[in-house]
Amino acid sequence: MDIERLAVCAVIDVIARTDYLSPFVNSGDKEPSWDGHIYAYSNISKSKKYSKGRAPVQVKGTLRKRFSKDKFCYRVEIADLRSYRREGGTVYFVVQISGDGIRKKIFYNALLPYEINQLLQNSNDDGKVSVTMYEFPIDKNEVTNVIFDFISDRERQDLLKKGKNISIDSIVQHIGLENLNFGFSCAGIGYDLNKPYEYLFNHDIYLYAENKDINYQVPICHMWRAESAQTKMEVSVCANGKEYFRSCEILHTSDCDEIHFGKSIIIKEPHKGNPSLCFSLKGNINERISSIEFLLDMVDGKGIMVDGKNIKTEFYAQQIEESGLNELEGQLQYLKDVKDVLESVDVQIPLECDNITDKDESYIKMLLLGIKYGEPINFNDKKVPPIGYIAIANLNIILHFIESEDGKYKIENFADSIADCKSNYADGEFFDTSKYTILREKDFIKISNLRFDKMEEEIFSIENRGHLVRVNLMMLEMICAYDVNKNDAIIQSAIRIGIWLIDKDNDADLAVLNVYQCYYRIRKLSDKELDILENITQRRENNPSVMLLRPSQPDLQLT
Repeated sequence: MDIERLAVCAVIDVIARTDYLSPFVNSGDKEPSWDGHIYAYSNISKSKKYSKGRAPVQVKGTLRKRFSKDKFCYRVEIADLRSYRREGGTVYFVVQISGDGIRKKIFYNALLPYEINQLLQNSNDDGKVSVTMYEFPIDKNEVTNVIFDFISDRERQDLLKKGKNISIDSIVQHIGLENLNFGFSCAGIGYDLNKPYEYLFNHDIYLYAENKDINYQVPICHMWRAESAQTKMEVSVCANGKEYFRSCEILHTSDCDEIHFGKSIIIKEPHKGNPSLCFSLKGNINERISSIEFLLDMVDGKGIMVDGKNIKTEFYAQQIEESGLNELEGQLQYLKDVKDVLESVDVQIPLECDNITDKDESYIKMLLLGIKYGEPINFNDKKVPPIGYIAIANLNIILHFIESEDGKYKIENFADSIADCKSNYADGEFFDTSKYTILREKDFIKISNLRFDKMEEEIFSIENRGHLVRVNLMMLEMICAYDVNKNDAIIQSAIRIGIWLIDKDNDADLAVLNVYQCYYRIRKLSDKELDILENITQRRENNPSVMLLRPSQPDLQLT
């Protein structure tokens, strides 16, 4: 049995059935490393003037009792690979043949310089390299796509024939990211080119970096068949006349298209079979509320509007109804209650719900009982400090705990508590001050329910020498916090407080210094401000306070 001739005939037969390819392949092995070429044309007439180029080919045959399914590994001579690289690449065919010579299955690898360089880099000293061979298509358009893509990529990889691939990091370093374009090309015969992802599901492609100035391309990645492709569409998504999303994501796979609305809702449209809606609550509390309301409005309105186009959703609405509207409405009401109570204690960022623990849930229940319904809270006879935090997921909420005679506690929002706050001078005399002056750098960094407008209103309502000193020191804590988290709200509040101090304090040098510290962090100081600083340092050169140290404050007492 002439295995090589059977193999060559199998390849010739497949190529000959195409419209734009002509095989010139023999089984004599007269030319080292090659068995011939496949010629490609842009016109079905296959006239010379329509020539697109040619692809060198090598054909091998192997007897098999059982054919491989879609790929297998085949050992190729290193010397041959180096020859293929110098040539600019070779389409390597391996034909599996049954024992009787009747049945055949063709496998291939379109070996281009980029791929060959990677294979040789991982080779050992035994003279051969294991190369993955993939099932060769039998559809004439797909066969043509393989050869057309090979010829096109072969031209783009001329620089790599000397044996070294170029990394993306190296290209960016030498050319600059701003001077590069990235992309790929494909023949796409038989495909809708408005849906390039469909081509990627069935073909390997090379990704190229192109120098904008000299229009030269370099391969930076060889990607085998994609498993999925995702795109984001900036469109308005409405239900029952209300806009819920300003974008949606579409995930394409070889079996199904998925439309993602937010983080919780997926509409699946299989290429074969019935569509379905998948709903799994995800995201922060605002995203979850929005997702449930969107579903309920989808049921009520029997449709949604995407980019101004009406999409009927009766089928999905039926699924939602079957899954239980009452349960959805109950979830929605609970989330709204939690959001309301968080907002009532001035929480200003959404609660992240994806990793809520049992302890978090217990604190949420405590807030609902203590804040929403005003019920006293029992901490199992444990003493609770008047001011303290509760941590719920991403939130750190500062609260005021008021103990009653029965050992239970009333809970108040820290900003809304009306306890009298006092500190004392060195001689022991007490003075009124604000509860906010107890806060330190770490507090300004971590508190999730700090309302600067309420803080400033309370601070500005008190005027005495001791209070002014405490507020000035609190400013330093705020500045230190800003240096850590760069929260603009902190530095702007510190500036407003400092300006108030300058207006109220007869000896306002320290307040001026602190305000200018704030300015310096967000802009350059003016010449006038620099002159004022120079004047202060000259007048107060013997006063250590202008060194901007942060002395400790007396303890705060709440009555």
